[in-house]
Amino acid sequence: MKLGRWKDWGIATRLVVIALLPALMMFVVVSLALYFSSREEVREDIQERGRLIAKSLAESSRYGVVSRNAVYLQRTIDRFLEVDRSIAAIEILGPEREPLAANEREAPPDAHLFESVIQVHMLADLEWNAGDPHVSQPEASRPSSGDPKTLGYVRVVMSPGPILEAKRERFYVAVSLVLLATLFSGLAGLYLANLLRRPLAALTAALRQIRSGNYAVRLKPGGAGELGELRSTVVEMAAALNVVHTELENKVAARTDELRRAMDQVMEADAEKRRLISQGNALVEEERRRIAVEIHDDLNAALIFVRLEAERIAALAKQAPEEELQEIARTAERISQTTAQLYASAREIVKRLRPELLDTLGLPRAIEEMVRNYDEAHPDCRFALRASASFPDLRGDLAIAAYRVVQEALSNVVKHAEATHAVVSLAQDDATPTVRITITDDGKGFDTTTKAQSGIGLIGMRERVSGVGGSLSLTSAPGHGTSITIDLPYATEGEE
Repeated sequence: MKLGRWKDWGIATRLVVIALLPALMMFVVVSLALYFSSREEVREDIQERGRLIAKSLAESSRYGVVSRNAVYLQRTIDRFLEVDRSIAAIEILGPEREPLAANEREAPPDAHLFESVIQVHMLADLEWNAGDPHVSQPEASRPSSGDPKTLGYVRVVMSPGPILEAKRERFYVAVSLVLLATLFSGLAGLYLANLLRRPLAALTAALRQIRSGNYAVRLKPGGAGELGELRSTVVEMAAALNVVHTELENKVAARTDELRRAMDQVMEADAEKRRLISQGNALVEEERRRIAVEIHDDLNAALIFVRLEAERIAALAKQAPEEELQEIARTAERISQTTAQLYASAREIVKRLRPELLDTLGLPRAIEEMVRNYDEAHPDCRFALRASASFPDLRGDLAIAAYRVVQEALSNVVKHAEATHAVVSLAQDDATPTVRITITDDGKGFDTTTKAQSGIGLIGMRERVSGVGGSLSLTSAPGHGTSITIDLPYATEGEE
């Protein structure tokens, strides 16, 4: 685990670090303190022992130096080297620093050199007799009169190795004790951290349970202090959230029921609206059919009768006097022409009320005839039809609805679009099954977001398409023409 990601550490990891880090820091600090203090003690010990040995040799070597007793001096040096292993070399020199006696071991690079002067007081030494103290006795027990005289020098080379070795053993013992204390402190810290981790882990599990939506939290009762208060707070929070959650669920359930009932009512109203629209369109088409039949059967028959009568009058006029003959012929001709015009108008009205081609040829041929008529009647705009060969031959209410919508769309192209080209496309989707009728033009278009463009004709088209279970979509923009797409579901032969 990277230290840079310490913010992502878990509780257990943090508690372990909290438990072990102080113990490790204590071990390191104490070990370093012992190490440096040991080095300082070795340095001080070397300095003190070196000065003391050099001074002691200077005191004990006076007799040998004065008497020039090299054997005595050598024996004294050897005895010092045998007793103290930290002495690397001893050298006794005369007043001119000429060597009198010496002995040495292999001196290390870090050896320390100490030098002491061998001195005597001349007057005091001359007045000594056999009963006076020896020159080797301490200065406090000797007379101290006269100026000191330098008899020679003592040079002592001290090696810190033996002292370091002795100190190292004590350092290892001390470090071992510190390590044991550190381990004990670490184990105690881990034990206490584990005692702290358990309630924190329980609290974390309880919070995860609350986060997942389960508010039935059970925690062991804790004692006083922050953890006990935290346990009580989590339990109280879970209970409060459970109450709020239950109330919200009840409200959501009640609201869902209300919305479901409202949706059912809306769907029922929509279905009723479609049924009423379909029924209204059917009644309108039935009334149109009845009017067309009556016009065809009664008015057209009457017009034919009037025309025949006018022709009979014209025939009889040939037998009338010459002066009345021309007037009667002109009147009969006017009656015949007027009757022919009324008959043609009646047939056109019958066509509009009930397209005969729908009943005789089906929807594709009826739309083809409509497009051809619009193309002939409006030379400023070219109308074209693109029909798929697999387009079904629809009949009944679905065919009438599609026919009327295409009729209204082409009428809008003529009245509002100012287009030069308009295309009616008939296609079929076998997978649905659905027929798609698209009417596009290259006219001036309009802004579909303004309510002013939602005229009665477009509303009537939407209602007629919705009445047969279809859908209508319109896309347009100023200067980019208009496209109307109609999707009508139809029943296949197996579904009828």
